[in-house]
Amino acid sequence: FFLNQNLGWVSSFGCLYNTTDGGDTWTRTCEGTYGTTRKSYIRFNDQNQGIAVANLEIYTTNDGGSSFNLVLPVDPVNTWSAIAEVDGELFVAGSEGEIFHSSNDGLEWSIISTPTDARLTDLSFIDQSNGWVAGRDSTLLRTSDGGATWQALDTDYNDNFNGIHAWNSTDAIVVGNAGAIFK
Repeated sequence: FFLNQNLGWVSSFGCLYNTTDGGDTWTRTCEGTYGTTRKSYIRFNDQNQGIAVANLEIYTTNDGGSSFNLVLPVDPVNTWSAIAEVDGELFVAGSEGEIFHSSNDGLEWSIISTPTDARLTDLSFIDQSNGWVAGRDSTLLRTSDGGATWQALDTDYNDNFNGIHAWNSTDAIVVGNAGAIFK
């Protein structure tokens, strides 16, 4: 992830690499609270404040990656499977039909309820109000008010949805099992 043409970070298993000169040189950090597993997602808002995802756990940093704090751990009851960021808002698809939401880069979280208890597998928000969620048991939901209310969308598909990408508030591509693709 590059914040600008000079400042960037790369994750590789338990280490975080940082450059301040556009990639000519790199500094490696492998100790501390960053963990020992590869991060599947890393993003910084400025040179100090960032977020990283590893093994279904979310970490934040306020010192440019020198240290990280675990802010959204998983437990046997509720795990999550996808993260979306739009305009500084974080949305995380969880099990049991819940969406975790943070408006301050993961420092605090609230739970957004949906009209399902199915495991949610992916989400796509196009702005802070309009979002789509896909999940197990043919779950397909859409919101136009930031998740305060959800509209269940009917499909003739009777299997699990695994991925979704929305272009706007009315158009999305949804991927299901065995190569099923819907628009």
